[in-house]
Amino acid sequence: MTDALPDTTTPLTEDERWQRAEDWSDYRKAYGVSADPVIRKSEHLLFCAGWDARRNRDPETHVEGSGRD
Repeated sequence: MTDALPDTTTPLTEDERWQRAEDWSDYRKAYGVSADPVIRKSEHLLFCAGWDARRNRDPETHVEGSGRD
């Protein structure tokens, strides 16, 4: 069943790296992050995991406006 999983090994393009960095900056401005560097690193890793998951989603099964963008 692993054939159905998205390919998460595809490296980010240069544009995607910049976009993710910009999105992380916007997230920090909007929601703030912990002053503790260990927690902040964890927050960043979780943000990147979510960003990457959205990047790798299957466009055929995604429905715009479903509340799960």
